[in-house]
Amino acid sequence: MRRFYEQTLCILQNFLLANPDLHHGLLGAIGGVTLARYVLRGALGNHAVRYAVTVPGVYGSTFAFVAELAISFFLMITVLFATNHKRLAPYTAYFVGVLIATYYTFEAPLSGMSTNPARTFGSALHANYWHALWIYFIAPSMGMLAAGEVFLRVRRGAAPYCAKLHHANNEPCIFHHAQHQV
Repeated sequence: MRRFYEQTLCILQNFLLANPDLHHGLLGAIGGVTLARYVLRGALGNHAVRYAVTVPGVYGSTFAFVAELAISFFLMITVLFATNHKRLAPYTAYFVGVLIATYYTFEAPLSGMSTNPARTFGSALHANYWHALWIYFIAPSMGMLAAGEVFLRVRRGAAPYCAKLHHANNEPCIFHHAQHQV
């Protein structure tokens, strides 16, 4: 259990405090909804759209929490295993695309389909709708942490290579990872 807490603190330090991409994600989500709000001349505020706010589906908050946890787990485990397998790494973005399309089709009616707290926050801020927002911050984080732990256990603690979607470029990896290439 101590290892879990150490990993959690490390992740919080690396991603929440030291990673400017988190701040950019939040600002991007807020800015994107702001821009759409003015370009679409108030259409986002329409009762049918409500700023695309993420809300639990007909089965309620508990079901939405479990659904968000599950889709986040499967998304992260897919990225981790694909990016760390030489033959699969070039196709990681396609695997993620198929998962996201599947989630929007089948899972969105159950939980609103977020996996991205920044996107959920951007819509909630403009709609001033905070009901069940905790689900979309906690469940994806827990699902992805669990996926990371499963990944490490399956690999017997071997450090992963960089878990980014597109490796065929000169962009540096923002993650702390093993120095070997897949």
